[in-house]
Amino acid sequence: MIGLICLALSPLSYIWNGYVLACLWSWFVVTPFDAPKISIPVAIGIGLIANLLTSSLRAKDSRDADEVYIASLGHSFLVPLVALIAGAITKGFLS
Repeated sequence: MIGLICLALSPLSYIWNGYVLACLWSWFVVTPFDAPKISIPVAIGIGLIANLLTSSLRAKDSRDADEVYIASLGHSFLVPLVALIAGAITKGFLS
């Protein structure tokens, strides 16, 4: 049951990651380099490519499947949140 809930929520994590990437792109690429802005769908695609290129096989996890699903879902929401907060703080130091 937990696995199905995590599977249903995974599209939201892609949208959240895309939103965060689009914000960071706007703050740190568009402004200093006059690059074009990217939309959330484009940011989702870039994130998927980056994930594909950097993914690796994980060692066997001793936790049960529900714990692994919850940890994975938490990771997919918390990591972008931390990146967004750190980016917002860093943006404050830019002139």
